[in-house]
Amino acid sequence: MKTLNEIVDASAARFGRKPALIIRPGFRTRTWTYRDLAELVPRVARTLADAGVMRGDRIVIWGVNRPEYGIAFLAALRIGAVLVPLDVNSLTEFARKIVQQTRATAAMSTGSSPASRRASPSSHSTGSRTARSSCPPLTSSASVLCSS
Repeated sequence: MKTLNEIVDASAARFGRKPALIIRPGFRTRTWTYRDLAELVPRVARTLADAGVMRGDRIVIWGVNRPEYGIAFLAALRIGAVLVPLDVNSLTEFARKIVQQTRATAAMSTGSSPASRRASPSSHSTGSRTARSSCPPLTSSASVLCSS
């Protein structure tokens, strides 16, 4: 095995229904098994590709420590994107500088990042890429793909 996605696939075969990711928000427990990850990561990767993310694109990933962050991270790697992780507490101005310096073409953010907390619903477009989101554009060259 050479890549994280190969490890995901091998772990699905080896551990199947054993828990891979667990979160306990409030009164519920949400669990993703290794098999769930092996099925979900390629679907999220297709969604990113359909949104215009391509191999070699730099993607800012900005969010809280949740299973969805890991799933998005693995999905971006699966399509060959280069991830630019930002600390969840990074300010929007700092994120803009990072986007400019890395020439990021997209950003993924959870509903708990500073960008999405200050945002209003909008649509952002860069050339043939358009992403509906509740996050403000970080620069004119970066699409934003957000979840809440």
